[in-house]
Order: sequence, then structure tokens, then C-alpha cells
Amino acid sequence: MAVNLTAIFRVRDQGTSRLRRITQMMDQMNRTSRATGESVSRTQTAVNRFGGAISSTSNRMSSFSTRMTGLRAGTNGLSASFSGMQSSLIGLMGAYAGVNGAAKLFNATIGAAANYEQNAMAISGMFGDDKQAKKYLQMVEKAAIDSPVLNSTDMMTNSKAFIGISKNLDELKQVWGLVERIQALSGVDTQQAAFSTKELMQGDYVSMYEAVGLDKKELQKITKMDGMSAKMAGLDKLLTKMGVTDEMVNKMGNTTKGLWSQLEEKSQTFFRNMGMESNTKLGEFLHD
Repeated sequence: MAVNLTAIFRVRDQGTSRLRRITQMMDQMNRTSRATGESVSRTQTAVNRFGGAISSTSNRMSSFSTRMTGLRAGTNGLSASFSGMQSSLIGLMGAYAGVNGAAKLFNATIGAAANYEQNAMAISGMFGDDKQAKKYLQMVEKAAIDSPVLNSTDMMTNSKAFIGISKNLDELKQVWGLVERIQALSGVDTQQAAFSTKELMQGDYVSMYEAVGLDKKELQKITKMDGMSAKMAGLDKLLTKMGVTDEMVNKMGNTTKGLWSQLEEKSQTFFRNMGMESNTKLGEFLHD
């Protein structure tokens, strides 16, 4: 009996031990399964998050691409606007150049002729003799063309001041010769040289001293001389003493600047004569 019980217990004990090991193995497998499941779950979550991040990045890239497309479109539109603006500006500049060119041509022809005609009428009126006035105008035109410094426009403008002092053609020719020498010496323009000479002929030396730079004491002596002829003789003597002679002026005429000045005067005379013909027709139209 004792032997049998021992066998039974051994069998039961062995069965229980095996069952326990099996149970332990199952528990271990369950734990491993749970751990594996948790790992898979965590991996899935990470994958989902990564996918979400990718999706978000994709959306942002899509939005960025859309914005860039819009920016390119805006830039293209802006470029087109600038291109249109540039075309308009070029057209405007062309139109301005055309108008400006036309204005210069008008001033060189009809405008110059109108001013010349107005001054010529005033000069003729001051002479009170059309033949003398015509001779004077011819003298002015020739002197301006031959001179390396004088120009007929300023000569015509300042003629009235000299004619108001003397109507003698020889004296007027001589005074313009002095103006030419003064201009050649000092580098002032015809307007200033004529003004300073006119002031000196009228007894005022200040302009000739300050603008031209001639000796003050010598100029004071000239202002005290009686009459235009005496003053011109005194100025001629002073300029000759300084070496400012007609020969010096003639040498200046052979320089590039002198030749250019003469060419410029001839061109101005040519265009003015063109304007005179147009003004004749225009005057006839306005008088009708």
C-alpha cells in the first residue's frame, strides 16, 4: 500500500511539476507576447507620428510651392508692369526728344529770324535811314562770321546801346573791333565784352575793370577823354600796349576753337536765313 501511494504521489507530483512548468512557459510566452505587442504598438505609434510629420511636411511643402507659384506669378506680373513702364518711358523719352528737337529747330530758324527781325527793325528806327541801317546790319553779319569770338546774336542785341551813342558807321565798326579784342583777351562772352565797352564809352570804368581786368588807372584816364572817338583811341592804345592787337585776334581765328566758332556762326546765319523765308510767309498769313 505504501508503495502504491508513493507511486501515485510521484506521478501526481511529476504531473503537477510538468503542468507548472507548462504554465510558467505559457506565462512567459504571454509576457513575451505582451511585450512584443507593446513594442509593435509603440512602433506603430512612432510610424503614425512619422507619417503625420511627413504628411504635415508635405502639406507645408505644397503650401510653400503654391506660394512660390503665386510669387512667380506676381513677379511675372511685376516684371510685365516694369516692362510696360519701360516701354512707356522709352516712348515718352522719344516723344520728348522729338519735341525738344523740334523746339531747338524752331528756335534756330523761325525763332532766331523773329528775334533778328525785331532787333533789325529797332536798329533801322534808331538810324532813321534804311540804307545806313542795312549797311550796319551787313557789317555786323560779316564781322560775326569772320571773328573767332563774336556772334551776331549778341551783337544785334547790344547794337542799340552803341547806336544810341554814335550813328557813324566807321565808329561803330571800330567799337566792335575793340569789343572783339577785349573778348579775346579776357575770355568773357560777347554780351559782357559789349556791355563793359559801352559802359566805358559812357564814362564808367567799373565793369571794364572788374569783368575784363584792365588797369584801373588807365581806365580812369580813358573815362575823362571827350567823346566816343577819343575814348576808343585811348582804349585801342591800352590794348595795343598789352599786345592785344588785330593780329593776335586773327591768329586765334586759325585755332580749332576759333574755326569752330566761325563755323557755328555760319550755321546760325544759315538757319536764321531759312527762318526769315518762313517768317515772310507767316507774316503774310498773319496780316491777311
